[in-house]
Amino acid sequence: MAESTGWRLRLLGEFGLEYDGRIVDRFGTRKEELVLAYVALAAHTPLVREAVAASFWPDDAPSLARKNLSYNLSVLRSRFAAHGVDSPFSDSRSTARLADSLRVDVEDFSEWMLAASIAPVGPERVELLEQALALYGGGLLPTYGYDWLKPHQARFAAMYKQAVALLSTTLQPGAAQMAIMSHLPPGTWRAAGLHHLPPTASGRTFVHVAEDPAGRVGDAAPGPGGDDVPAERDTEGAIDAPLMALSAEAEAGLRGEDWAHWVDVLRPYIDALDATSAADPQAYAMRDECQVRARVWRYWQRIGRPSNGYLRLHHLLVTAHDLPLSTRAKALYAAGSLAFFAGETARAAEQLQASVQMWRHVDDPRGLLGSLINLGLTHHRLGALSAARDCYGQALGIARAIGDDGGVSIALFNAALAAIDEHQTERARGLLEQRRELCPKDAPSAALAAVEAHLALADLIDDRSGDARVHAQAALEAALAVGDHERASHAHRLLGTCACRDDDWAAAEREFARAVAEGHTAKCYRETGASLGYLAICQRMLGRIEQSEETLFQALGLLKASGDISEVERFMTDLRHLFPSEPLFGALSAA
Repeated sequence: MAESTGWRLRLLGEFGLEYDGRIVDRFGTRKEELVLAYVALAAHTPLVREAVAASFWPDDAPSLARKNLSYNLSVLRSRFAAHGVDSPFSDSRSTARLADSLRVDVEDFSEWMLAASIAPVGPERVELLEQALALYGGGLLPTYGYDWLKPHQARFAAMYKQAVALLSTTLQPGAAQMAIMSHLPPGTWRAAGLHHLPPTASGRTFVHVAEDPAGRVGDAAPGPGGDDVPAERDTEGAIDAPLMALSAEAEAGLRGEDWAHWVDVLRPYIDALDATSAADPQAYAMRDECQVRARVWRYWQRIGRPSNGYLRLHHLLVTAHDLPLSTRAKALYAAGSLAFFAGETARAAEQLQASVQMWRHVDDPRGLLGSLINLGLTHHRLGALSAARDCYGQALGIARAIGDDGGVSIALFNAALAAIDEHQTERARGLLEQRRELCPKDAPSAALAAVEAHLALADLIDDRSGDARVHAQAALEAALAVGDHERASHAHRLLGTCACRDDDWAAAEREFARAVAEGHTAKCYRETGASLGYLAICQRMLGRIEQSEETLFQALGLLKASGDISEVERFMTDLRHLFPSEPLFGALSAA
């Protein structure tokens, strides 16, 4: 077995810092060390600093608690610097998260468990489970008993038990052996020198389609999320029938223009579901809970908390190894989509790719269509535009074959965005014109506003500001006609950009101010923040430097508060296209 390379934090069995598999520092219970453990448990998910500070200094004023947190983070930076680590944290004024260069062993454990749960029965699954069990050691920080840690300890203990059960099933031992294995203490699985990172020492990366030993696909029948799949009931309790029925109805509603209504309807049910599963992770039958969460994954996206939805789905995928294949496919699609919106692009790509393979095996074109579209978006964000085009092309073919006009529309639009990012503006216009043909005739719509806006963006890239103004005005009129203040904000920004190209900074400032007002009316942090960013550039060009810096600060605050990483990146891409040499953009991009 090859040892791990690079820096890794150990939380399983012992609390320490290792390099190339060798412990170089050990941590105890000093305040800064507990802060490190707290942040490390979130791995690379940003935590709001105020929340972390309040957890450790609840009796202090918020400003003092934040200063205490900053001091402790500074102590940790100095300690890590002594070992040659630049910084254990990703610098941010508002959030705390681990640096990308620093791994955590709980990530490796979770990844091996997830890979094992979808691996074929055989040596690959056994190897993954043995590695996970060996890494688990004595458990998560076993000598620590803090209240904030106990839910995490219970979660990983449940995963450990699931790994033992899955290994028992895979090896198919006799009854006596199973009895022995079920009572083995965690430390028994520790193997000397077994410290390494995925992929395994054999060099494999595990993205599998679960099949039975005979090579047949499991019992899953075609259908979204395995809703019609007969399956053996788990020993835990079933989800209440009203929530099961409501989730099926809300799935479509969360995709539509009336999504806010469905968020309000679902909120008390989801709050109760989350509270119960947090108190007892095994309270519900895993198949039922997977179905509900996979159906309504957009709930967490809509309320700006995609990480919350992702974490529970990820846990279910890791621990529920006997899910019907189509249920797992839909849960992987939902988890991958939430990871995308949370900014965890690499995880999104892995899980969406796995869902694509599973949908193909259960021959579900509608499920495959959704996964291909979101996998295309993930490749797009990663800069793999040719892979994104391939996904969109496959999705477009499937959507046309099954007569799904909605899928055709989305595939055309996303392919056009990829073409715009490649500056293939003629191709983008052709795709957008096809998309416009699918819009309702002689009636404004939000879709028409989006098409016109991106036609304007293509024109701006080609320095055709006159044509861009025509399309931007059409986008504004369509958006206002249907009361879509968010798209109206975008249209005003495009009109402001057209004015910038004509060096009419006063007119540009008026349009950007209107964009801010529309974004505020829409209660959309993302649009309001983006519009303020453009307004800051305009104010700078008018010589109002101090006002520009203040506006930029407001823009950054709203963009960070939006929590929608994909749209923030879209805004940054727009700025690169439209203001390539503006010095203020450099400050915005760095921040």
